[in-house]
Amino acid sequence: MCALEAGGESKLLHGEAVAVDMAFSTVLACTRGHIDESTRDLILRTLRRLELPTYHPMHDAELCDRALAARRSFSQGLKIPLPVGIGAARIFDDVTPEQIDEALRLWEALCCCA
Repeated sequence: MCALEAGGESKLLHGEAVAVDMAFSTVLACTRGHIDESTRDLILRTLRRLELPTYHPMHDAELCDRALAARRSFSQGLKIPLPVGIGAARIFDDVTPEQIDEALRLWEALCCCA
């Protein structure tokens, strides 16, 4: 998420960029079936109650593509940590571009104006 941290006028602090990534990762995990909608919504509500951002317009398909390409080169493959429950996560290496696109659309719908 360093791209969100260096976003000019839209710049976020490191912790804010991490929160946005956590929100997106939560929606992606739900899209893939690792968590249910009630767990997804609980995590998103918790982030909001902590007054952390859950959305940023710069976090789009292009940014995801760049971030995933960088992760591939540094992680010897595409390894993405996703929540699988409250306080639990696993690393997945089979996330598809279609799942990311689906999660981006849902994430925007859930978090853009929340």
